[in-house]
Amino acid sequence: MPNFRVFDSETKLPDDWVESPKFESHNKIVEKEGRNYRIISKYERAYYTSERVGRGLLGTAAVVLSLGIALLFKPVRNLFTREIKKIRFGTSFEGSAADIAIHELCQKKATCADLRKFTELKDEHLTALAQQCPQLKELKICSIHITNIPPEFENLEHLECWYCHNSITFPDNLPELKALFLICASTENWPSNMNKLEILHLIETPHVSLPSKDNLNNLKEFNPFNSTWIPKEQYTKLPAGCTQLEEAPSYLQENPI
Repeated sequence: MPNFRVFDSETKLPDDWVESPKFESHNKIVEKEGRNYRIISKYERAYYTSERVGRGLLGTAAVVLSLGIALLFKPVRNLFTREIKKIRFGTSFEGSAADIAIHELCQKKATCADLRKFTELKDEHLTALAQQCPQLKELKICSIHITNIPPEFENLEHLECWYCHNSITFPDNLPELKALFLICASTENWPSNMNKLEILHLIETPHVSLPSKDNLNNLKEFNPFNSTWIPKEQYTKLPAGCTQLEEAPSYLQENPI
């Protein structure tokens, strides 16, 4: 966790401090004394001569007293080698655990997101994630508040929707989707384009029909566990060679929350 000072209206640095050209922790969310803060700025300046002398004496004392062992530790070596003093500032960040998780995923442009433990997740969280991480390939969610999968997720290859009690609206185009899991979730509309789909699990889902036959041409694995409502005539959509599972999938033993 980067060290920082809490920024306020009275914070002011001397003129010899300049903005640091390297700032990897920008917008990072960190915790301090039970509160969350967002790192907003980083400044640096050269150590004054008096500071360099003091650091050198401190490092020398540490090396002598430890018979040289202290040199194995980076903080001690930095007393001799570091020439720049740095300081970061942070401001209070008010938000839920889901807000923080989405913020951090967006900051690193994530390609995989397992959000199943954030049951307070809402549609606006997924919208923010989709806009900032259009290359996301794997998404797992578990929230009764989710009603919509944003259309920007057209690069998704793996999607899991757990306990989304509302009927989920899918985007029309999910051309890269290969695996779809609906666990205690339902939908009234399937994407018109998800013809790369290879795995489809409908686990304890309310009444929905199967996707169109065109979207099942590449299906290799189908599991309708505890979804006996599916009319038998729907199974004619399944391609030859598709494995139809009947047992409870092992992942149901996991607690997603």
